[in-house]
Amino acid sequence: MKVAAERCFYDPLVLKEDGWSTTPKQTGMSGYIGCHVVWHGALAVIVAYIQDEDIGDMWKIMWEDKETADLEHNELVKGLKARERQQEKEKRKRSMADTVHDNQSRGSGGGGVNNPYGKPKKHRYGDPNFVVSSIDSGIVLASPSAGDARPDVFWPARVMNLEETKATPLPSRLKKSGAHSVVVVFLSPYWTHGQTIGYASGTSRKNSDSSGGGDAMMFDMEQVDASEKTIKPFPNLGSDTLDVEELKNAFRLTGLPKSHYSTYLNAHRLGLGFSNYATTANAASRKAKHVTECASTAVQQDCHVMSVRAPQFPGALIAFPWLHVLKQLPAHSMDALPSDPEPSLNLAAMLSCMGPSVTLCLPNATPVIDASKSSSLPEPPSPLVKSDGKLPISQSPGKGAPLYHFMSASMVEVLSPSSTSTSLSPPEMSMLGTLLTSHLGQIASYQSVALDRSNHAALPGIMSRLLSSTISLKVHGASVVKSAYPNVDASTLASFMRDWRVGCERVFTYARTQFSGPSIGVGCSAVLTDDRCRMHLTGPGSFERSVRLPAAVKGASNAGAGKTRDFLLLSSVEAEWCDLATSKILPMCHSRKYLNRMRQKILAIAELSVDASGKVVGRGEPLSDDSDGEGGADTGGSRGSYDAAVSGVACALKAVSMVARGEVVTAFCATRPPGHHAGSELRAMNAPSNGFCVFNSAAAAAKYAVAPKDEGGLGMSRVAVIDFDVHHGNGTQEILCKTYDPRFLYVSMHAGEVGRVGTDGDGDGSDDEMTPASSVEGGGRKGAKEDEKVFPGVCGEMSPHPGVVNIPMGDQVTAAQVGVALDGQVRTAITSFMPDLIILSAGFDAHRNDPLGLGGLSTKDFGTVTDVCCKFAERWCSGRVVSILEGGYGVPCCKFRGGENLFLPPGVPPLEQGQQNGGEDGTGRVTPNEKVVQISVETRDRIGWSVEDDQGNAALDEMPGWLSKQLLKCAEEGFLECVAAHVGKLKQHAGIARG
Repeated sequence: MKVAAERCFYDPLVLKEDGWSTTPKQTGMSGYIGCHVVWHGALAVIVAYIQDEDIGDMWKIMWEDKETADLEHNELVKGLKARERQQEKEKRKRSMADTVHDNQSRGSGGGGVNNPYGKPKKHRYGDPNFVVSSIDSGIVLASPSAGDARPDVFWPARVMNLEETKATPLPSRLKKSGAHSVVVVFLSPYWTHGQTIGYASGTSRKNSDSSGGGDAMMFDMEQVDASEKTIKPFPNLGSDTLDVEELKNAFRLTGLPKSHYSTYLNAHRLGLGFSNYATTANAASRKAKHVTECASTAVQQDCHVMSVRAPQFPGALIAFPWLHVLKQLPAHSMDALPSDPEPSLNLAAMLSCMGPSVTLCLPNATPVIDASKSSSLPEPPSPLVKSDGKLPISQSPGKGAPLYHFMSASMVEVLSPSSTSTSLSPPEMSMLGTLLTSHLGQIASYQSVALDRSNHAALPGIMSRLLSSTISLKVHGASVVKSAYPNVDASTLASFMRDWRVGCERVFTYARTQFSGPSIGVGCSAVLTDDRCRMHLTGPGSFERSVRLPAAVKGASNAGAGKTRDFLLLSSVEAEWCDLATSKILPMCHSRKYLNRMRQKILAIAELSVDASGKVVGRGEPLSDDSDGEGGADTGGSRGSYDAAVSGVACALKAVSMVARGEVVTAFCATRPPGHHAGSELRAMNAPSNGFCVFNSAAAAAKYAVAPKDEGGLGMSRVAVIDFDVHHGNGTQEILCKTYDPRFLYVSMHAGEVGRVGTDGDGDGSDDEMTPASSVEGGGRKGAKEDEKVFPGVCGEMSPHPGVVNIPMGDQVTAAQVGVALDGQVRTAITSFMPDLIILSAGFDAHRNDPLGLGGLSTKDFGTVTDVCCKFAERWCSGRVVSILEGGYGVPCCKFRGGENLFLPPGVPPLEQGQQNGGEDGTGRVTPNEKVVQISVETRDRIGWSVEDDQGNAALDEMPGWLSKQLLKCAEEGFLECVAAHVGKLKQHAGIARG
């Protein structure tokens, strides 16, 4: 890389301003920077990388004569392969001069006298015992290794059964899979465009119909290592429909060009069809019986156990004319209007139309399904929704809508058994049915108020009481279901519990819809903030700056907050919420010792003033240092820090209350300081510091939601926290999930992995150093040493129990990684947990322009992440989402003025050529170690800085010159735009969450 840099005439700053990355990362597509390729017959070096929304990944290369060119992914692969061939030729030429003895010494992988050019034996990375949860359906997500494919984009694939691999002629490039790998068939792969059409077996044939994009290979066979890094569960397992909108969100995060969306959609259509076909054969119920036998067979046959457990699909299904079938399905584009979910392909019915019965063979089992009869399976009635898509309204006051409008047929049968029912309903369930019927009658009795426009002032109180009762009934009913069926197996009980919880949420949505108004209920969202949060003053050089608050509020305002009656912008929080926070909720989260220590520490800080030397004192004072003075470097504050932190918690509590009582559907808290690193004690889970955090607002909101009503809480039973800050929320995990608590689920997607986890940085202020000593929380960034680790520590590298899902993503968080996690582990965890409320710890420091340098996400990516999380909430908790601001530090600073690397305070005119400004080096330039006051005219306009701010102490925003320079690129896209995208999606989904 040094050699490449020495011969570069291009300007890296210009490339960065245009969105190019010039710094290689250990993970992600920018990792190719510095590598060599052969293009147009000449050696070139890769100098930059960018991700284009329409084209996809692009790399800039430069030849020795300083000419440059841009390569797409398939071109890059060809260039890298050409370079490999060139190196191989050079290696062979050198080998020709070696002795036979030298050849033998290098021939451990097949070399020697007869094979002087043999390569060392490839190390096997697969795990013989690794099994993915969806293997019994035969469908997984796998990482492709084909030349034009991106290995970080997992693609639907079918795992070939052992017997199938024996009977199918494998391509010459594939060897016997062995116990460390499996043979998979990728479904509708995008990387085979322009090749011949293939059967589902993976073998290819020419297809005479090449119209409509028919020149793409429908299937591609590969050998894949069996490990968590290369194979993941198929996300739509067991679903009867394919949610096209969810699929669009998942595709957006892959970073692939839009032209590949049709193949992505078709791949998932085929994957869902194949998996449902296998599941219909009752493979799941036979899994436990065959696990031991399959493992034994795998050992005997020297193959992987997944090759034995994967079902063997009928040959007629494998050879089906899939290209013709997929052409008959609706065409969707990324830019099309939202569409309804598609029904799964009914492969059994399709086969039954072709003639004789076809059977599915399970491993070591006799055929168990007759496909000709599978299409006649009874479908349960679904009378929930009318043809216009709305819930029915009872026309008789006092008489509620019938149970079957909300509950499944099986649940109705036990809640209100008919005289002809053959099932025995426990008396507890009948009583529960009576309670639910009474509650529906109560909702109906208030409908006249909802219809009377003159009584709209009474709607909030009525809605609050009814929705609060609905949540209480849901919680009570879950305990009744559990006690009424003590001897039922876990899967049946889970199904019953799901039916009850989903039914109650339908009641909640129904009631909220009936009593909504122009500024309350469905369609309404809120942004909560408080000016006291601005008076938490950190020290010079801190990433967590006071300007983050007005920037967040301006971002929310740009998304529309405060401009309409249904999009509230609340600028202060009432004293009653602050009292609730300090008296009841914060003691549930932090120890008394921690709370008293923080309060006393902050009260001891001097008032803000300027000493005789001109230095500002009373800000940036250490808050989280221990008795030895360690651990406080990054968490500094001022006399206003206590009120700021309490106000932030109070905003979160009020937001949860507003969402639970139906006043709004979604809410965002624009507050600071952040909180997810603050634990029950100082420096949670052995972290090196508190990472800018004082009190944990997300944990406080969750504790408030589940606290009993008689203790001031809301009485919910299950709250999920999804944390997408670039750092692991060690404080939230410690408070909510130190030991398993069935009331909480904590999910975190963050940077870091085993052996690469917390640092205190040793920055010297140079342009190559992005880690000032005063910023522990940003550890693991550019300039960090190899043995330094990403904050806060190894606590985020494992999931200690089912209540925690930690997903570390290496040195840099990419959109593709986040997409795979959301569509896989996160979706699975949320589906199993079925929350009453989803809280988002919304950190935007994984943005590609954030000064921490740990992420590669764009503004649109954060909007997509929000979209996916809101869809989780719509499915399980009537859309109830509360988002709380955590990290994100890309607030722009001053612009270049008058010369290269020159930063000036506001009001100071640009320097003339050669004019001195008192800089330390006497050159008229501010050196990297000098501090500069930042609030420039450009920033004032951008973040909505008011005149009053200039008069207050919060206007002080000093930083080193290198950080000011780093923040320049955030002027185009940064923290403010991320907040706007996030808040905009929250508002959008507030209107979707209706009956």
